[in-house]
Amino acid sequence: MPFVLQEILRALEQNEFAPHFQPIVELRSKRVHGFELLARWNHPHHGLVPPDKFIPAVERHGLMNALSEDLLRKAFDAVKPFSGNFRLSVNVSPAQLHDRNLPDFLRKIADEGEFDLKRLTVELTESALVDDLNLAGAIAADLKSMGVRLSLDDFGTGYSSLLHLQSLPFDELKLDRSFVKSMVGSRQSRKITATVIGLGLSLGLQTVCEGIECPEQADLLLWQGGMLGQGWLFGKPMPADQLAEFWSRPETETTDGCESTVSDLSVNLEASPAQQLCQLRAIYHGVPVGLAFLGSDLRYVSLNQRLADLNGIPLHAHLGRRVCDVVPHIYKQFEPYLLTALEGESVHGIEVSVPPSDLNTPARTLMVSYEPARDEAGEVIGVCVSISDISQIKQKEEALRESEDHHRHVVELNPQTPWVMDAAGRNISVSSRWETLTSLTPEQSSGMGWLDAVHPEDREQISAVIERCLCTGEPIDVEYRISNDGLQWQWMRSRGAPRRDSAGNIIRWYGSVESIHEHKLAIEELRQSAARLRAILDTDPAGIIFAESASDRVIHANPRANEIFGFDIRPESIWTEPPWKLNDEDNNALDPNDLPLARAMHQGEITTAQPVHLHRADGSDVWMSVSAAPVRSGDGVVVGGVLVAQELKADKTTESATRGVRYVH
Repeated sequence: MPFVLQEILRALEQNEFAPHFQPIVELRSKRVHGFELLARWNHPHHGLVPPDKFIPAVERHGLMNALSEDLLRKAFDAVKPFSGNFRLSVNVSPAQLHDRNLPDFLRKIADEGEFDLKRLTVELTESALVDDLNLAGAIAADLKSMGVRLSLDDFGTGYSSLLHLQSLPFDELKLDRSFVKSMVGSRQSRKITATVIGLGLSLGLQTVCEGIECPEQADLLLWQGGMLGQGWLFGKPMPADQLAEFWSRPETETTDGCESTVSDLSVNLEASPAQQLCQLRAIYHGVPVGLAFLGSDLRYVSLNQRLADLNGIPLHAHLGRRVCDVVPHIYKQFEPYLLTALEGESVHGIEVSVPPSDLNTPARTLMVSYEPARDEAGEVIGVCVSISDISQIKQKEEALRESEDHHRHVVELNPQTPWVMDAAGRNISVSSRWETLTSLTPEQSSGMGWLDAVHPEDREQISAVIERCLCTGEPIDVEYRISNDGLQWQWMRSRGAPRRDSAGNIIRWYGSVESIHEHKLAIEELRQSAARLRAILDTDPAGIIFAESASDRVIHANPRANEIFGFDIRPESIWTEPPWKLNDEDNNALDPNDLPLARAMHQGEITTAQPVHLHRADGSDVWMSVSAAPVRSGDGVVVGGVLVAQELKADKTTESATRGVRYVH
């Protein structure tokens, strides 16, 4: 609908243009961060007209300053009654950005409206910067000097964004809604959003994600590190007379009751690569089964020593190589299960026979499990591998099998117990193995009677899962404990899927139960091993300090290190900025960057024991011996270092400050 000059002038005179406010929220807390100021025209004939219908005409007739002044005065007046430091974001047209009087224009209106410019964010589009970047930079500098924050709007849709980021002092990026809209279903869009958010984080800029319409989008953006969000999920643009009602609502209502499904993001976002490496190594080396993570190309990304021993190949010889190249003689046996896992299906409890490699090596039987690893959107990015050597168990099974009827014992020793349920969730039949496991007869297990063998604490959970699956038709997957005497309990996993008729109605459920007791015990052993490793470090008689190469920040220091250095060495403190001084044997001051820990972290050097003279912050002195070694990632890159310090005692027959001093531990 074209608008002529006289019509726009009449609308300004009649106060038909009105500010609308769309909330901008913090993605993690869902608290309101601020509002974007949007223009609406209450037209007497056309109703509420959006800005894309009239702004081009306003710009064409040179009335943007008049419209901006009208809207800003009304907006500043509307938010005056509300306390808090929430921000207002306003858009600036290309013509205004090339007006040298823009800073004074904004200052005048803000002063008259008693609005602090430090709460104002000016949004600039890339198209407004193309014509005269130097002039835009000068105006941007003036705005910054007034306390105004700058935002680059619709980032990613232009062709010179990086140049603009380098040239102008931006405070935030606004991720364009076109990428957010398609990110749930498009991996390519997710890569773009992750890249833009990562760029913003690396440059120290806030990232505002526009066009969020569903909780799934908000969760994905939060997982990727997004800070602020804007869209219909959090609130549509509202007129000024609705602000009071909006502020009176509880914070939990800003998302219409939609809660985030991401419950443990703090771990994902806060753990540094070096911390994650240390945690994984502690777990890997303590578990009694072989563990590995394979990338989507089936190359070893990480593994523990137990798996390397099972393969008979050094651990380092696995990393970066494909499974088919590491164990070519048995790969064909594993390949179908690996491909199944890459397609997103879990594979558990598969037995694989490994032929002897020579006359002196016996044949082995391995129990393998493959679990697909998924990214933030649920797409498979690799495979988690668990392998146990069950050769001795299989030998015993073979001896038992030879002594009894073959068919009967094949059924009894099968690790899985098949079952069938009707459409209402009632048990129709279950393998005779269930009677062996639970002591319940088929009659006692029919209907819902099989729940009598389940641990009382697990029954409510099982019932809830089955009821949900009956309603949604999604596969059943639940873990619980069973017993045949009510005293000794073992963990089981039951999985099943529906069978439908030609009309799509569920007529039966088919599935099986398998024991996961050993797996549960292995997980518990993992936790205990991690705790034991921590206890060993904390009780070691030597001072031990772990630090990260990228930032020189301390990751962990044991109590003995704090005693020796006479200072509480906290995590995240900077190693190269200590509150103490060090001298060498000639009493020459040592630069922390020349110490063994620094050389280990930045040069990958392994150093032998070196005596140094420590001047503590409290004025006391001590001689100590220090050595260090680098910490490397799976691909050999140095990601940190470990320092070992031992206090030395000087021989009382000599002066401790001289080069000829003798030391004893």
